[in-house]
Amino acid sequence: MKNSCGLICRNVLVRAEGSLPGVKIDAAEESNDVETTIPAAWEKAIELLQEGESFTTKIQSVNKSGVLIPVGKLSGFIPYKLMNRYTLSSIDKSTWTEQLVGRDITVKVTQVVVPERRLICSEKAVMLEKAASMLKKGDVIEGVISSLHNFGAFVEISSPKEHAGTEVILPLRELSWDWVSNVSTVVTKGQQVRVKVVDVSAGPQCKVVVSLKRMEGDPLQETLDNVMPLDEDFDTEDIVPVAMPQGVEDILNELSNENGIDEVTLGRRVEERRTVSQDLELWMSKESVTDGFNLVARAGRVVQEIHVCTSMDAESMRGTVQRVLKRVN
Repeated sequence: MKNSCGLICRNVLVRAEGSLPGVKIDAAEESNDVETTIPAAWEKAIELLQEGESFTTKIQSVNKSGVLIPVGKLSGFIPYKLMNRYTLSSIDKSTWTEQLVGRDITVKVTQVVVPERRLICSEKAVMLEKAASMLKKGDVIEGVISSLHNFGAFVEISSPKEHAGTEVILPLRELSWDWVSNVSTVVTKGQQVRVKVVDVSAGPQCKVVVSLKRMEGDPLQETLDNVMPLDEDFDTEDIVPVAMPQGVEDILNELSNENGIDEVTLGRRVEERRTVSQDLELWMSKESVTDGFNLVARAGRVVQEIHVCTSMDAESMRGTVQRVLKRVN
C-alpha cells in the first residue's frame, strides 16, 4: 500500500479473516470464513492512513527510539528518523523529555499493523507534502546526502530554510551525465550538495525529485555551440579527423528518401571529451539555418553535423526525424 507523499509503507494487517477496503488479510488466514471485526479506533487509524490526512497532536512521552503521541484513542509512535532532524538537533538531547513533551507536532499515519497494535506516524511526510506544494521545477536547493540506496540517494534540504529537514529523492539517473552503476562512486553520506528540482507532484502521492547532474551543462548541448566553433574562420581541416559515427550513412540515405527533403549534406564532425552513450542518437539543432535544418548525430564520443535542405516547417521536420530514427534503430 502507498500512502500520501509516495512513502511506501507496510500493508495494513488484520489478524482475522475477511477484509475491509484497502486492508490486507494475512495470507495464511485468508482461507477461513470468519468475519473481520476491527475496533472503531483502529478503523479511524486505517482511514487516516488511506486518506493521507495530516493532523496536529501533542507529544506525550519520549523514549530512546522516538516519541509517543495520541491518535484518537490510540497511542501512535514517531521514530526519531521520521521527525525533523533540525528541530531535534536544536535541543540538547539530555533535555528532550522536558523540551518535547507537550509540544505540538503535525504528522501523518504511515503504518498500521492491528495485530501488533502498531501505529507509526511521520512528521517528515507532512514536511514533504509542504515542500511539494511550494517548490517548482528549476528551483535550486542545498542539502546533505542523508542516505544511499540502489535506486539513488535521499537529500535532506538545508536551504531554503522553510524546507530544512525535508528529504527529497535524488535518483541514480540524475547523479551524473556519465553512466553510474553505484551511487557511492558519485556521492557519499553526509556530502553537501546543490541540486535542481526536476519533478514535483503535489497531492496524495506527493514527491520531489532532484538532480545533481543538471547543475552542470548537458554534454549533449555541447555538440555544436561549445565544441564546434561557429566563427567565419572555422575550417574543418583544423580539427583532428575522426571516423563518422556508425549508422550515420543509414540516416543520410533514409533522409534523402523522405518527401520534401531537397538535399542532405555532411557538416562539421568532432570528438567530445567523454562518452555519454554508445547508442546512435539524432537531434535537431536550435541553430538558425536559412534553407533548412541542421541535425546532430552522436554515437559514443563522435558528433556529426548533418545539414538538411528543405522547405518543411519545424514540426514537419521533427516528424521526419522521428520516422527516420525508427527505421534505422
